[in-house]
Amino acid sequence: VRIDDSGDEMRYFYLETIRQYARDRLFEAGEGSRARDVQFHYFAQMANTGFDGSLLSAGYAMPTEHLEEDMDNLRAALDWGIGADPTAAIDLLRFLSPLWTTHGLGIELMHRARAADEALAELPPAGDRDMITRRRARAFALTIFAMGTGTSGGSEEAFAATQEAETLFREDGSLPGSLADLLFWRAILGIEIGRADEYAAAQETYEIGLTLGDQVLQQIGLIAMARWALVRDDTAAAAAHLAAARELRVKHELPILITSQADAEAMSAWAVGDFDAARRALAEGAVALRQAHHRLFANVIDSEIGHTLRQTGDLAGAAEIYSATIVEWQDLGHRAAVANQLECFSFIALEEEQLARAAQLFGAAETLRDALSSRMTPEERKVYEANVAELREGLAPAALQEAWETGRGLDMDAAIELA
Repeated sequence: VRIDDSGDEMRYFYLETIRQYARDRLFEAGEGSRARDVQFHYFAQMANTGFDGSLLSAGYAMPTEHLEEDMDNLRAALDWGIGADPTAAIDLLRFLSPLWTTHGLGIELMHRARAADEALAELPPAGDRDMITRRRARAFALTIFAMGTGTSGGSEEAFAATQEAETLFREDGSLPGSLADLLFWRAILGIEIGRADEYAAAQETYEIGLTLGDQVLQQIGLIAMARWALVRDDTAAAAAHLAAARELRVKHELPILITSQADAEAMSAWAVGDFDAARRALAEGAVALRQAHHRLFANVIDSEIGHTLRQTGDLAGAAEIYSATIVEWQDLGHRAAVANQLECFSFIALEEEQLARAAQLFGAAETLRDALSSRMTPEERKVYEANVAELREGLAPAALQEAWETGRGLDMDAAIELA
């Protein structure tokens, strides 16, 4: 037996050979299923303790950090629970989803949510009460799927899942906090995929927060409203929404909220040319996210800092940051973000008059986006089109096409090395 006393509590581990031997004897004795049931229900009980239903509300507490040490046990418990009791497995997966996105496990979250949804569909018909429970579980599974997919770059697929889940939540009518979670994700995803307008989803998030007396939901609704006001080029409305969000003086530790506020504050400052204010907002967000040990959202903020440096002419500083963030995006499996970073390196190459290299990087980014059906945000599209137009003016058509096609033929590793 190995002992680990480095944390707050003593933990014991079998040597691997002994663990495998004990596992084999357990299954030979016909006790394997019972042991797995006990393990699953031990963890599932956490999802039923002090959880009011909304992941973004003031009542939600991030799972305690010691669960990070139990990731393998949680995976085993969830995989068993999805087959044995998919409804309870979805409750547990939903409760843990912020912790998993903290560790950049969005793709894993997506796959387990899909497996649980499929397991629900295979259950035999049941009475009215059980069917209501199953429909709620399916709405939760779709929400989890949207979180996992959206934080891994699959914004189009994630947005479609939010639409389906919204229908289920509205038919149920008894889960306003969960509906608010979903509407917030829908509003943010709508920006990422260039939807015509999802301001109404952001506004309804805020209104549900008012109805429930939940200031966290009010704040995230205002932040999402500010983001959509910026999409509409209404900087005055964006500033008013952000001021109202600050006046709530809500203190929270959820990384998605820290990131959303820092991002919105920075974008609002960018819109009026106040890059110093943008850097301050992002720096504060970066500190908070590193304290929360959140890889994915910390990389979001680092990328935004790189964008700010690029926009203010510090190309070397921006390239240094992008060199770190693009590798992290690749490691996190966020291919849409890798494409965006390749485009940012293209902008820098264009500024430095490396026109053929810029064209190759644009081609490599285009290949990634085509494979993902990944759209740019309206803000990204404006910058992209302006830079491509400048490139077309500076490079002969034949040379541009040749370099662009060379870039399209690069795999991700080769494209990142070129960047």
